[in-house]
Amino acid sequence: MAFEYLEVDGSKMPAAMLGTSRLLIDGDRFRTETPEGIYEGIFNINVEAEPHEIDIEFVEGPEAGNWNYGIFRLTGDQFELCLDLNGKPRPVKFGTSPGSGHAHEILKRTIHSRPGKVSGGSAPVAENLPSTFNSEGFDYVESPVMTKLQGEWTAVRIARDGQELPPVMLRTATRSATRNKIKITVGGRTVIDALVRIDESSNPMRVDYFNLDGMAKGVVQHGIFKWDGDEACFCIALPGGARPENFEATAGSGLSFSQWRRKT
Repeated sequence: MAFEYLEVDGSKMPAAMLGTSRLLIDGDRFRTETPEGIYEGIFNINVEAEPHEIDIEFVEGPEAGNWNYGIFRLTGDQFELCLDLNGKPRPVKFGTSPGSGHAHEILKRTIHSRPGKVSGGSAPVAENLPSTFNSEGFDYVESPVMTKLQGEWTAVRIARDGQELPPVMLRTATRSATRNKIKITVGGRTVIDALVRIDESSNPMRVDYFNLDGMAKGVVQHGIFKWDGDEACFCIALPGGARPENFEATAGSGLSFSQWRRKT
């Protein structure tokens, strides 16, 4: 299924940000593939309720261990969902509003045959990295920049490939750092879970992400970093892409820019 519409907390996501995502369903198992990560799990439905109810358990990926509760309707090849993203009681109607914590999604079935290799994931293994990873060079090294980046941050601006993240979604974005492990979430969903290293001797400083999960699992993303006063600015390439030369995530560049302020 292809994503045709996504609204979170009253803010509609630009269509350009949906084109590379898809949902595969086989029985009660699903896999959602997005540029930020792969989400796998199991769902249960109650078609006796009106509107129909759906309970989603994430088994593998950035949201492993979490639940979403929602409502749905299926009209021909159109699948419409409204989900609570925070594990709270399910929505009662289709649509969102600022601060609701809800996501309204509309998808269209593009292939009628059953997809292959949709297992719903397997039980997550605790914090250890998979044995196939090679994170050599991403050990924690204490430095003035790493020390200053510790803790919780809120987003000032996020842009990707020329598309600005809408203000309502921007307010949901968080960045947390413990030693050199970071997690970035938007709308309650993890979009980056990575180890970080920073070359403070370069100008601008070079930053690399070693992805611990998602579609880019085990792949390094290259970027640059600078301070704007006390705010942290990053420009990051797509997995495997060339390091950016400036802090402009223009349309067609495939780059992501983010600016963060320490949470107070």
